[in-house]
Amino acid sequence: MRIATITIAFLATTFSAGFFAQDAPALPDWIDGPDWVHRAVQIHESEPLGEKAELIRPLLIAHFKQVDYLVCGDVIGPLFGSKKDIHEIIAWQIVFGSGDWVEQNPEQANEIDAYTLAGLESGLRSYSLVLEQKPKIRSKRLDELLALYRDGQLQDWVNEHPCRPE
Repeated sequence: MRIATITIAFLATTFSAGFFAQDAPALPDWIDGPDWVHRAVQIHESEPLGEKAELIRPLLIAHFKQVDYLVCGDVIGPLFGSKKDIHEIIAWQIVFGSGDWVEQNPEQANEIDAYTLAGLESGLRSYSLVLEQKPKIRSKRLDELLALYRDGQLQDWVNEHPCRPE
């Protein structure tokens, strides 16, 4: 199976253009200092439908646009094309979780499987929280991955579906 690889630069350019054309709201005080990105990723993961997530999503997109890592299109590609906007939010959380892992583990930043797993786990935690509030927004792919995550088999799936540059 051919694995499509999507670069962060492409995603950020394509999906964030609308935000930057608008007047930006005032930024909260916590968006400062060396750990603001990590805190923002955690907030976006734990409150994907919240007002804070709406505010920080474009900031994280812009930030991770500059980080050198790959995101596998096999998983997130269909989420960006979904008719349900929440699937795109989960896709971004996968991107953010992967990038956050890269930044938190710079000595291991070339370990694609490790940061892919971290991103998937982050996105699936978000997806699980969203399902509690909106159970009708299901995604077949996310449901399959969530079942693997809950059964402790997500690492096996990542190993069977390696993401490599073409």
